[in-house]
Amino acid sequence: MKADKDEKLKALLKQAGSDKPAERFTDSVMQIIEADAAREAALRSVLKQHFAEGPSFDFTANVMRGLNTQRKPVVIKPVISKRAWYAIWAVLAVMLIVAFLAGGTNQQAVVDNSEISHLVNQLQTVSPTVVLAFVLAAILLLGDYWFSERRKAVVN
Repeated sequence: MKADKDEKLKALLKQAGSDKPAERFTDSVMQIIEADAAREAALRSVLKQHFAEGPSFDFTANVMRGLNTQRKPVVIKPVISKRAWYAIWAVLAVMLIVAFLAGGTNQQAVVDNSEISHLVNQLQTVSPTVVLAFVLAAILLLGDYWFSERRKAVVN
């Protein structure tokens, strides 16, 4: 069987014949290569005559100057305004003063049925530890506010 297949393959190859290139195949390929070489040489001569220029001497300075003028300062607006903070501190100071002044006595207020007297009576029962915690928290918040304002003044 294998011999039969080999015979059929040989007969088929004889019928097909050998592939021969066109008569001027080598000449046409050489012409294309020579044309490419001529174009490359012309391109090199043009590039040598008209070389690419580099950036100007102060290019970097001009770009940096343009960047600095385009940058706008970021304005950070606080969520709570200064006036509101002053009001909060005033209320806290009044509460602490009332707690210290009324803390040691068990006197009844002059007006028994008012909301203020009820608040004063409740403040009389505040423990000194809670008052100390409020005072320390106030000192810490004031310190934080003072340092942040100082940092803003240094940055600007």
